[in-house]
Amino acid sequence: MTVLPSPDIYGYTIFCDDVRQELGGKISFMGVYSGTMWVQGAFPFTLPKFVFGISLLQRRETFEANVEVQIFLPGDTEESPSIALQASEAVEGAVADQTAAAVEGLPRDDERIIAMRMNLVATPLILKEPGIMKVRAALRRGDVIRLGSIRIVSHPTALTAPAS
Repeated sequence: MTVLPSPDIYGYTIFCDDVRQELGGKISFMGVYSGTMWVQGAFPFTLPKFVFGISLLQRRETFEANVEVQIFLPGDTEESPSIALQASEAVEGAVADQTAAAVEGLPRDDERIIAMRMNLVATPLILKEPGIMKVRAALRRGDVIRLGSIRIVSHPTALTAPAS
C-alpha cells in the first residue's frame, strides 16, 4: 500500500449549531451537519446561531499567513461572499520564527504542518434561499482553497406526530 503525501495546503470546515471549548484543550462541536442541512420552514430562514469550525493546514516551508476566509451563502456570487475576514500575522515572518525550533530535525513530510484554526459564530445566520453554502480561503498570491461546503434544502414536509 502506498501512502500518498498530503498536499502543500488543504483544509476543512465543520458546520454545526454550537461549539464549546473544554478543559484540557478539547473542542466539542454540537449539532454537526453532514452533507445536507434540512431546514424546517420556508426561506428566508433564520438560524439563531451557526458555527463554522474552520481548519487550514499548510506545509511550513510554503506557509502563507495572510489569508482571507470567505463564506458564500446560497445566492451569493463568486465575487461577493456574505462573510469575509482577514487573517494575518501581526509581524511578517513571526510564525516561521516561532516554529523553527519545533521542526528542527523533522523530515520534510506530514509532520511539518502549520494549522490555522478558527471557530466563526454567526448569530443569527439568515439563509435567503436553498443552495450551497461554501467556505474558501483566498491567499495573497491569488490561489483559492476549498475548505468545505454544505447543501441547504427545505424539508419537503413538516414533521408531524403520528395520529393516535
